Amino acid sequence: MPRLDYVQSLSRGLEILEVINRNGEMGISEVSEALKMDRSTVYRLISTLKAREYLKQNKANSKYYCSLKTFEMGCRVVTKLGMGRQVKYIMEALAVSVGESVNLGVLDGDDVVHIEKIESHETIKVDVGVGERMPSYSTSLGKAILAFLPQEQLSVLLKKMKFTKIAPNTITDPRLLLEKLAEVRKKGFAVDDEEFAPGLKCFAAPVRDWSGSVIAAVSVAYPKYRYQKDLEGEQKIINAVLATAGKISSAFGFTQIPRTY
Repeated sequence: MPRLDYVQSLSRGLEILEVINRNGEMGISEVSEALKMDRSTVYRLISTLKAREYLKQNKANSKYYCSLKTFEMGCRVVTKLGMGRQVKYIMEALAVSVGESVNLGVLDGDDVVHIEKIESHETIKVDVGVGERMPSYSTSLGKAILAFLPQEQLSVLLKKMKFTKIAPNTITDPRLLLEKLAEVRKKGFAVDDEEFAPGLKCFAAPVRDWSGSVIAAVSVAYPKYRYQKDLEGEQKIINAVLATAGKISSAFGFTQIPRTY
């Protein structure tokens, strides 16, 4: 006898969202095969999810991918669950290791919002308040997240950005930002070299969840003069940020081994 409190069609729709989210883009036949689900059922459910704007369709190959709507929902949930508090001990270890301020941020619209911080004990330090909002294109945290967004989501955000010059090296050209984001994807980390504030330098790396999606970023921020001639010291910071991003990602279930059905 079927359970009265279980809606099978809803469950199947959620399964489709999950498998597409994990794989990036999938066609109807691919979803049907992955989930062992009837092709006509998959078609109807995907059509419904598309109509509700949870899925988008790539016109070039007719495959489907998760929309910005699902990403925005995830960001809100992560923030509400107190993501920063759950990984604060990992951030504290990074702060002790490099002796500088550590920040954790998530994307909200086209801004990055700081949700947790560990202050440096240095007399001269970078101090950003929890809840502070900054243009994503001007920060290492923002670029570390933007670089790994699906193209459709990134295109939507780029159209909203005003690209206001707020520091000596602020990026004000969308084309230059795209070049910088390509570098982030190649290197695995982002840099803010006086793009948000004069004399400020930051390195950030993306944080992923269990599905591999980038949901946040962690950074180290410090007065630029402190490492002006210390390339070895800067490399130590970069390595520590990358390692910490990996640890935080692991805390949220991310693994390098692809998940399959």
